[in-house]
Amino acid sequence: MSDYTIALYIRLSVNDKRVESNSIEHQRLLLTKYAENMEIQNSEILEFVDNGYSGTNFERPAMQELLELVRAYQINCIIVKDFSRFGRNLIQTGYFLEQVFPLYHVRFISINENYDSDKTKNSTGGIPVTIQFLKNEYYSRDLSQKSKSAKYSKMQKGEYIQKNCCYGYKKEDNTLKIDEPAANTVKLIFQLALQGYNYTQIIKELYNRKIVTPERYKKEKRRQKIALYSHYIWSATTIKNILSNEQYIGTYVMRKTVIKELGEKSTKREEKDWIKIPNHHEAIIEKEVFKQIQKQLFHFKIKDTKQREYFLKGKIYCGYCSHAMQRSRHKYPILFCRHSEVDTSFPCYHLKIEEKEVEEIVFQMILKQIEIIKDTKQINNIDIQTTQKLELQKQISLHHKKKKILYEQYIEGKLTEEQFINTNFEFTKEIEPMQNKLKEIDFQLQHSQNRNTLKNQIEEITKNVPFLLTKELVDFFIDTIYVFQDNRIEVKWKIEDFLQKK
Repeated sequence: MSDYTIALYIRLSVNDKRVESNSIEHQRLLLTKYAENMEIQNSEILEFVDNGYSGTNFERPAMQELLELVRAYQINCIIVKDFSRFGRNLIQTGYFLEQVFPLYHVRFISINENYDSDKTKNSTGGIPVTIQFLKNEYYSRDLSQKSKSAKYSKMQKGEYIQKNCCYGYKKEDNTLKIDEPAANTVKLIFQLALQGYNYTQIIKELYNRKIVTPERYKKEKRRQKIALYSHYIWSATTIKNILSNEQYIGTYVMRKTVIKELGEKSTKREEKDWIKIPNHHEAIIEKEVFKQIQKQLFHFKIKDTKQREYFLKGKIYCGYCSHAMQRSRHKYPILFCRHSEVDTSFPCYHLKIEEKEVEEIVFQMILKQIEIIKDTKQINNIDIQTTQKLELQKQISLHHKKKKILYEQYIEGKLTEEQFINTNFEFTKEIEPMQNKLKEIDFQLQHSQNRNTLKNQIEEITKNVPFLLTKELVDFFIDTIYVFQDNRIEVKWKIEDFLQKK
């Protein structure tokens, strides 16, 4: 067993691939040679690689794995080619170097900047390092904007720039080509729909013909590991998406999502903001057929017979395969796993439970939650906390504006490096306690608001029917219900589980 563990962290973004010195192999050789020259006795070298990930945030697989080992005190030293490989965000990168790594006794080395935390007492090394942080962050913002503009220009010219393409097509040299096996399945689905098949009937037909799902088809082509029980069972959502996808008539649909801020996740756009280019690629389905199917989609829903209200609809799933449980249409309904409709060999085929029994168990669990919430003390200082929060946010915003102006003055040559870094450091010192206090107030305020809101909502919901299970109660408390053998039930709550806090 080693006494000292060295982690080599390597990152390559899509844009970095143009620079040979940033390649995975170049970084690996550089870091390995450096680590070996350290000549630390009984040491172990681990490698962490994020290929194709941006440095603007830390949501990267290898980075998260590395940080988990750091928190477990299993890493003694981290080596990177330069600071930009570790991260391009000034605040986050500085936080790890100045707060996290010293706390877990981790030495940090950046080769290109000649930075070694052991030689700088775990600080960020003064003026040169801080300036490099700023260059990295502003470089990322400028690059992101240029990347968006370049992609948008290609979109307008009709190039296919998306990484993946829809089922039925394959991407070749930035153009869409028909993938014959998958395209034949798409044609079959449209043919069945034209013949009046509903979603369930189409799913059964595809299963009987042993046609694999798009997910498995893609994994087979990539020779990836395939799940055991979902080979031929299509979902109604997949069928619906295929029948309503304009790409099958040759229309290129893009810009469905947008990333508003650098490093954030994408969000959906409204359909009116999508870009559509007709006749962009070869069609699989004729336009007239597609139009006819759009008119029929409304009729594809399975009509339900009139029966008592089903409070748990859309919330009950098999605890083994995670598929939605089906409900029999009897006087006393039974819930069962939908796999039994197509193949009796599935392990959850015999999973059945009476609907009434599920409702009784769930209702008792809800009542326990209500009892605990009502017993909690009322928080009365929300107004004070809100005022404190607004004042802190105002002060923090003001300091960030000052830092931005300071940087602009430095770039314009109005300040020396030393003036800039000293003043910037003072602003940062002033911001840190305010941010910590803001987090504390946010936590207290959220906790107070949650409890008060819950009490008020529960009192309103239960004042008329305190001893009956209602749809309103179910929708308020429950996100998902998982059913297992021996009538065991697990509930995923929409609110925090107060039973675990008692």
